This record gives sequence, structure tokens and C-alpha cells, in this order.
Amino acid sequence: GLGLDATMRFTERTLVDVTVDSQRRTFANRIDVPTANQLNGRLDSLRTRLAHELVPGQTISADYAMRRNRAGQTFYNSDSHEVRVTYAVSYASPIAGGSPWTTSVYAGALRRTYGGPDPAVSATIKRTDSESRLGINHFVPITPVWSLLFGLEEARNSANFTNFNYKNTTLSATVIRSF
Repeated sequence: GLGLDATMRFTERTLVDVTVDSQRRTFANRIDVPTANQLNGRLDSLRTRLAHELVPGQTISADYAMRRNRAGQTFYNSDSHEVRVTYAVSYASPIAGGSPWTTSVYAGALRRTYGGPDPAVSATIKRTDSESRLGINHFVPITPVWSLLFGLEEARNSANFTNFNYKNTTLSATVIRSF
């Protein structure tokens, strides 16, 4: 793959990040996925983020992502557009001498359309997905190199085929080692 990442700071408190990348993806057939090579192709994406510090320790950001996936079968091709808004607040650690903690909440929506009908599902109707996400993350530095990240997210998908609808709730705890 190949990509380009650029950041432009408009003011001391406002910046824009833009990332463009393209990946050539190859999948090997396996005994449990004998047609995996039909997923071979390109994934092109554009991601932008506008972030603004409201006051020291409080940031709001808006993200947009466009992805274009092309594969060996048209029903694996997809185009998606995603938007997300995040509010983050950093505050003093309740542990004496600790680094600031950060809590962020976010909401996002994604729309994905597929390139052609999947004959195993419908000979004439192309799949579309409308996904929404709500979440909260909490970042806790423990030492200069070790941190904890806790997350709670609910994701819902409403597709034009009911077997692709879902409602997932995810709770996660992650240990991070920075190098």
C-alpha cells in the first residue's frame, strides 16, 4: 500500500488531518474459505479530521471517512461514507502525582453500498448498510510508558436484508505499552 498523511494547523487550537491511502489486498484460499481470493483487490480511502480545542483540556472533533473497496466479485465491492463527532475532556488524575486522564464520547454513522447483488442472497437487489455507533472511552496513564484504555460501544446496523442487521454492545479493557 501507499499513503499520505498531512496535518495543517489553522490556529493554536484548530487543526485538520487528512490521510489518503491505497492498499492492494490479497487473500489466500484455505480449506475453510475456498473462495477467499475473490476478495483480492484494492482498498482506497480518504480520512479527514477537524479538531478544535474549546478550552484547555476540552476538544471536539469531526471525522469523515470515505472507503472504496474493489474485489474479484462485484458483490464484494463496496463504497462507504462515515461521519463521527467526538468530545474529549482531560482532567487531573485522582491519584496524587498521576498524569491527566481523558474521557471521550462519540457518535457516528456509516452508509455502505455494495457493487452488485450477491446471487446467494438475491439475484437482483444490491445490499446496503446503515450503521450507527455510540461510545465512550476512558484513557488512564499508569506510568510514562504504560496506560489503560477502557471502552464501551454500541453499534447497530440496519441493512436492506434482515440477516445483515445487528445490534452489538462491546466492552473492552486494553493495556498499552508505548515505545
